[in-house]
Order: sequence, then structure tokens, then C-alpha cells
Amino acid sequence: EKVSELFDKMVTDLQNKKRFKNLTIETKLLSGHPVVNILDEAKQDEAGLIVMGTKGTTKSRKLLFGSFTTETILHANIPVLAIPEGRSFNKFKQIVFTTDFYEDDLAKVEQMVEFAKLFNSTLRIVHVAESENLDTRIKFRGFKEIVKDQFPEAKLQFDLVFELDFFTGIADYLEEKPADLLVMVRYKKTFWESLVSRSFSKEMGFYTEVPLLVLMADSRENPKTGKAAFAAKEKS
Repeated sequence: EKVSELFDKMVTDLQNKKRFKNLTIETKLLSGHPVVNILDEAKQDEAGLIVMGTKGTTKSRKLLFGSFTTETILHANIPVLAIPEGRSFNKFKQIVFTTDFYEDDLAKVEQMVEFAKLFNSTLRIVHVAESENLDTRIKFRGFKEIVKDQFPEAKLQFDLVFELDFFTGIADYLEEKPADLLVMVRYKKTFWESLVSRSFSKEMGFYTEVPLLVLMADSRENPKTGKAAFAAKEKS
């Protein structure tokens, strides 16, 4: 009964605000495993996005990956947006998209270019590499040229970060160059799965105050060619 009252108050408060008055809001209270219920509801409603609030556990940093958030990201078939507690909406002026140059990354960049247009955002495309070498720079330059050629009107920036640990690299990057939204692509059999096998301290080691949008993809390569996206540029 208490939760139902809180739901009613939340809906009333939102719809009393001018920009939300025409928004249809439904509430539902369920019992059971949170992630199972979330994924079941998303499937039944044919949802296009799951939004989750995340709560920090330290005074100095916000913890983005709680266990429920991580599990939802690992098993969801639709995008998941995780919003840290206390984060205010800033119209996504700066969006950071992380890439490993996989085939489907280009399709996801296209989605984010269209999203960025809604807010007149700058889309910053970032690759975190373990070390600086010629192969990495060739791939980065090839992917950059493809994206710039395909989306000439988009507001784009490109950054190459060198750091052994991906999470440390992207967290340090965001501290140096703040953003309003971090976007990652979850591929099967990648570091998302490795999160669950890490020790608790390492699994919980990625901290940021930036909202995270995770887009879902089935494979890291084109099933027909088995080659990364930048290869097409090299052939041409």
C-alpha cells in the first residue's frame, strides 16, 4: 500500500510539470527476482528501452555497475540505460561512444548519430587500446574515415586512449573530458561476460557519474565476411 501511494504521488508530481503532462505513465509492483521481472515485463510490453537507476556505494565516486544492472545488461535483448543517482539531465550535449572497430559498431554509430541530432549533440567516438602500435592506429584511422565519409553532417570527434584496463581507461577519459552520456555496444562473448567471472572488487571497479547506454549486438564480426568494418575502407 505504501509503494502504491508513492507511485501515485510520483505520477501526479510528474504530470503536474508542463513537459510531462501529455506523457502516459503506468506503474506496476511485482514480487520476485528483479532482473527476471524486468526482462519479462520488457518482453511482454515489447519495450524498446530499459531504464534503470543506479546507486553509488562510496562517497567519492558513483558505482555504475550494481549486480542487478550488470545482470540486466548481460541478458537483455534491447538497449539498457543506467542512470546514476543524483544525475541531472543536461540534454546529452556530449555523447561518448566506445568502439572496438567491429562490423556492427558502424550500425550503432548510425543510431547514435540520429539520436545526437535530436539534442544537437557532439558524438565523441573513443577506442581504448592496451598499447600504442601501428595496427591500432591503422584500424582507428580506417574506422574514423569510414564514419566521417558516411556521416558528413554529424558533429563528430575521435579519440584514441591507451590503457591496459578498459574500465580504467574510459573512467580516466571521462574525468579528463566530461560527457553527458556514455554509449557501449554489448557483444556476446566479450568483456561483458567477463564481468561476472571477475572478483567482486574488480567487477565493481568501474566507477562513473555518467549515464550509460548499452546497445545490444549479436556478434563482433560480419557473419558473411568475418572482417572488421575498417577493412572495407582498405579495399576501396
